[in-house]
Amino acid sequence: GDEAASPEGIAMRMQEAAAFFLVREEDGKVVGFVNGTLSTSEALTHDSMGTHEPSGTTLCVHSVVTRQDRRRKGMGTSTLKAYIEYIKSQQSSVKWIALICKQNLTSFYAGCGFEMKGPSPVVHGTDQWFEMRLRC
Repeated sequence: GDEAASPEGIAMRMQEAAAFFLVREEDGKVVGFVNGTLSTSEALTHDSMGTHEPSGTTLCVHSVVTRQDRRRKGMGTSTLKAYIEYIKSQQSSVKWIALICKQNLTSFYAGCGFEMKGPSPVVHGTDQWFEMRLRC
């Protein structure tokens, strides 16, 4: 879809923000991942989501990915909840976890503890995005 992260963007996050990149494996194979970067801004903007600022206190989640044959089985929920618990327990400087998503995913993220902030000013593709956040 129009929201897919570029391989370069994912590589940057793995290199610059490795502590915020969680990979889920089963039987030695990657079945999902969650990644994010830190921002010194509480507001999610194209700029604040485009870099990693190690001194930031807002974690911008960029991707919650589950391998296609493992979807709709609770894996995305359990992976994201494990990620949130990891951040809360290991990254005490993080005050907020924030993300943008399309309307059809707002209930998924709400089920993981995120609250709706409202429409996002970020333009990425053609659909409206919504900002959601979770206090750590």
